[in-house]
Amino acid sequence: MMRVRLVLSLALSLLFARTANASPPSTGAGPGPDPSPEGQPERNFAGGFSLERGAWLATPHLEFGIGLLAQLRYGATLSSSGVDSLGFSLPFLRPNLHASLFDGKLRFLIQPELSGPSVRLLDAQVVYQPVAAFGLDLGQYRPHVSRAWNTPIPLLSMPGRGLVDDTFHSDRALGATVFGRPFGGKLEYDLGVFNGGGYNIGQPVQLEPLVAWRLGVNPLGPVPYTQTPAFAEVERPVFGFAVHGWTDRFRAEQVDPASKPEPQQRIVAGGDFVLMTSRTHTLVEGFARWAVDDSGLFDAGWGSQVQFGVMLLPRTLELQARAGVLDPGTHRATQGVWEGGLSWYLWGNHLRAQLHYACTQNLGELGCTNHRAELQTQLWF
Repeated sequence: MMRVRLVLSLALSLLFARTANASPPSTGAGPGPDPSPEGQPERNFAGGFSLERGAWLATPHLEFGIGLLAQLRYGATLSSSGVDSLGFSLPFLRPNLHASLFDGKLRFLIQPELSGPSVRLLDAQVVYQPVAAFGLDLGQYRPHVSRAWNTPIPLLSMPGRGLVDDTFHSDRALGATVFGRPFGGKLEYDLGVFNGGGYNIGQPVQLEPLVAWRLGVNPLGPVPYTQTPAFAEVERPVFGFAVHGWTDRFRAEQVDPASKPEPQQRIVAGGDFVLMTSRTHTLVEGFARWAVDDSGLFDAGWGSQVQFGVMLLPRTLELQARAGVLDPGTHRATQGVWEGGLSWYLWGNHLRAQLHYACTQNLGELGCTNHRAELQTQLWF
């Protein structure tokens, strides 16, 4: 009997010693010390809110978030006839739902626009990118064309992308894009096919798909799609250049039921160059557009703009300027657009105030045809 008790005592001692020295069960969150002072296993989820991240909830394999972009403007437009407009406007009020799986390889975005006379769905997007060299973008979104058009609104350093870029880019559309950033981001390629015609009522009737493409080279490495490199961890000078284009065939909406507008083939081609340092941003863009209908009527237009920004006070105050020349075609006057501004960053791009001035001039004439001055605030998370 004494031998049995001795054997049981030794067995229990070994069992307790082994249990005390065992590691806590894995949660799938990766190696690291147990943060709990009681030695309890790590939680499988976490969540919170910040201006940098919005409202978020994450597990080891999934992250879900809610964001918002809101801009409020007070502006005045003046012309030779006097004050054309004066007052407040709400150009953007865009909540969004976003999610990512598999360490960001699969991403989802749903974003409506709440400002304006009616609610519109801007983006309904799924992006699958298993490797940097290959990705697939599906849904409704901005076709990948010019650099400014590809840069999200919260990361633009001035209100808007400029009259020249607005004239030559396409609208949001439903389609698919194959894209990649091989060779460590030194090469960029995008090729997309869309239904075209935009997402707003009153857009032209699309007869053939819109095809958009872009090819870029960044000799020193990736160049982020932002106009505020001070908040994008750009520590050394980088630059890149690209060519891009898109084409579609459409028939304009009928104004007179008795008439039937001729179908038009539209072709747009362009290029851009960007140079960034930790405190400066320079962007040059150029475009050309050709349009021809079945009766042989031909129209062409072109435009170019240059934009520059420099941080006067690190991460706080930025001085900006933009100049553009636009020939819209259809026998209209060539225009010059001259802009300047200041941005005051209270919390990076997440909370900022901007002072902006623009004047539009018919080249060959003295003086600007109209002036626009505005104060804009932005909240983004």
